[in-house]
Amino acid sequence: MIQKGFSTVLIVLFIFVALCGSYYFVTNKSDILQTLRVTPTTKPTDDLTAGWETYASSVFNYSFKYPKTWSIQMFNEKDPEILFGSNSLQNYSPTEVEKYMNHGLVDWAKYLGDKPAIKIDFAVYSKRQGSNNYQERGEFLKNLLNETAKKMDVSDIVIGGLTTEQYKATEDLGPTDVPEINTFVAYPEKDRIIYMHLLFWNTKSYEELKKTSEWKEFSQILSTFDFTQ
Repeated sequence: MIQKGFSTVLIVLFIFVALCGSYYFVTNKSDILQTLRVTPTTKPTDDLTAGWETYASSVFNYSFKYPKTWSIQMFNEKDPEILFGSNSLQNYSPTEVEKYMNHGLVDWAKYLGDKPAIKIDFAVYSKRQGSNNYQERGEFLKNLLNETAKKMDVSDIVIGGLTTEQYKATEDLGPTDVPEINTFVAYPEKDRIIYMHLLFWNTKSYEELKKTSEWKEFSQILSTFDFTQ
């Protein structure tokens, strides 16, 4: 009799536990499913600069990446005889282009087809480092810019996360066949300046250039600039 009563208690207890488990599953099922739904799937991000070359300046403490299809010419930053040095980066070969040159003018369409040619001349000036003779901002801009250059209300580019000042010159450009020169200036620190002269050919206008894949590539290069202390 006692054994029968004990068995009955076990059966009742088992039913109670089963009911509690079912209730917990039903009430928490939606939460479990919701958790499964909102868990994001991590996808690898494509590195647009994968395979690019890297240039690093140990003198002026900055670096950047550029595609292997671009050509680069850097001045000797460690030469004490150089007071002002400038670097060049372009999306064409400076030696190959000579084959399409006649009296200083290049047949860009024959050389590049419908692809625009881009060249940037740039340099970093620092009060603490390097062979470039640092000047205060006002004096620096006066010596850097064409007399006809006008400051734009909004700049088109960012250099390494730094906002820039943009100056556009369309007159009295000297012995060059470029339609205009755009100069961009940024200040990584109080006493450090970077400037870029943007030159372009084989496209109708600056506005047309900004619509091209070459402009996107140029902007991607600028995004890789990194300035350290």
